[in-house]
Amino acid sequence: VYPLDVNKSKQELRKELSLPEEQTLLLFFDGTRPQKGPNSLLESLQYVESENVTVVFAGPARDNIKERIIDIGRERNIDTSIIGRFEFIPDNNVYKYFLASDAVLLPYRSDYRGTSGILQRSIASSRPVVGTKCGTVGKIIKNWNVGIVVEPDSPVQFGQAIDQLIENIH
Repeated sequence: VYPLDVNKSKQELRKELSLPEEQTLLLFFDGTRPQKGPNSLLESLQYVESENVTVVFAGPARDNIKERIIDIGRERNIDTSIIGRFEFIPDNNVYKYFLASDAVLLPYRSDYRGTSGILQRSIASSRPVVGTKCGTVGKIIKNWNVGIVVEPDSPVQFGQAIDQLIENIH
């Protein structure tokens, strides 16, 4: 994790990245491996009641997840807007996404083990997190009080936690 050297406001960064300026912006960053829970996140969005929410998926897509994300959003009639930036994000733009967002989502599944560089970047960017009790991720979130922790593989809990986080940041 590198020190932040960005002297732009959240609104300036959103404009630079062509992201909505007036929405609550939630970030799912990094690869879309199944263990990271992109499908679980999509399922949880149907339980989000907050309005004016946009989820940005940023990072390379794997296993045709790009098409599935769009299809699942349509099938489930999700009100939350979804933006897909399914591409390699150059190092000089990585923190722009974190600083442009209001919070970061870590819907890791129960088979995820280890820690998370995305969690470290979230903390370095002072962005709250909704994450799951997987590996050391849940312990770090809870011990350092940097967000909300829910059980893995529970879309209802994750959606409710997103609403709770949004309520607390506004």
